[in-house]
Amino acid sequence: MRWTLVSVYAITVLARTMVIALIPILAYEVLGTAQRVSEMYLIASLFGIAVSIALPRLLRRLGRQPLLAGAALSGVGSAIALSLNNPGGLVAGLILHVLMVLTFENVMSLYIMQHIPRRRLAGFEPLRIFLAGASYGAGPWLGIALAETLAAGVPLAVSAGCAVAAPALLAVFMDRTRAATAAPAVAVARGADVLHFWAQPRLRLAWLLTTIRAAWWAMYVVYVPIFAVGYGLGASFGGALVSLGSAFLLLAPLWGRLARRTGIRPLLLAAYGMCGLFTSLVALLAPLNAYAAACALMAAALAMSAIDGMGNVTFLRAVRTHQRTRMTPIFTTYRDVGQVGAAGLFAVLLIFLPLAAVFAAAGITLLVGAALCRYLPRRF
Repeated sequence: MRWTLVSVYAITVLARTMVIALIPILAYEVLGTAQRVSEMYLIASLFGIAVSIALPRLLRRLGRQPLLAGAALSGVGSAIALSLNNPGGLVAGLILHVLMVLTFENVMSLYIMQHIPRRRLAGFEPLRIFLAGASYGAGPWLGIALAETLAAGVPLAVSAGCAVAAPALLAVFMDRTRAATAAPAVAVARGADVLHFWAQPRLRLAWLLTTIRAAWWAMYVVYVPIFAVGYGLGASFGGALVSLGSAFLLLAPLWGRLARRTGIRPLLLAAYGMCGLFTSLVALLAPLNAYAAACALMAAALAMSAIDGMGNVTFLRAVRTHQRTRMTPIFTTYRDVGQVGAAGLFAVLLIFLPLAAVFAAAGITLLVGAALCRYLPRRF
């Protein structure tokens, strides 16, 4: 059962990653500046927040299957819009891409909550991240390679195909296990729940740390391809950087073993600190030697893989069992807040500063995360 879930999840990730490095390069070519690309991502991220707010209610009213079908249609529509290769098509395609990603993420979370017992989550998370790492590692490079050797429409078509295949496979799985396990209720966050969440220091800390992680990845997948093109390394090199950095997720099981020996707290403290230092170093090296800056990016991605290897364990250990359904929708806003915060901050910075400032700001944010890790319980 768990292998079925992680396999379907990996396909949904591949639908995302086949175009994750291609979209910023297409946008950079059409829009002309990194600052305008940031504005495009800010618009899409704001739309993503609206979708995240609406999804729990839609899930309760429509159910999972209609929304999965909607996600598949969004993936197909995104591929068509992006293939137009004009500003309007780029914005529409990115918004539909965000809709697809958010829907798949939320519905897959429900399936995981339904079929994976809480006591097995610590073993399931590294496996999920491991297989997702294969999709993250292959997708960005393959998408750019197919676009350069064949046509940009090819990776877009592959992404659309994965978006359609994932719900089909999940429907087969659901039919086989429909009677085995009751579906969990879909929670809609209320104002009182938000206040209750924010009043708990451990939940608040878990959310802040995970938001910082999400913001770093939002920076990495958008600005690393632009960095490669802007500093003369080429689009293929940028796709390879995104793929290699993402492929470090395959180390998740090893980080899990190390955490069991050392504890989560010291591992996260070191990982946030090293990722922040190497990301900041990119800002210094990029104007001097682009290849040295690329090496620093790889070191930062390696450190980030240790953070990703822990998944959302900080939240899972902090939330009380009877509050899990109510607190989860609030916690999952980290992704949207991280993306919006990163896109908004970088859009403003790039008005006044060169591209290297993006990496400096991201590095400083990770160093703040390292400081916050000191407040994790020592028994972690």
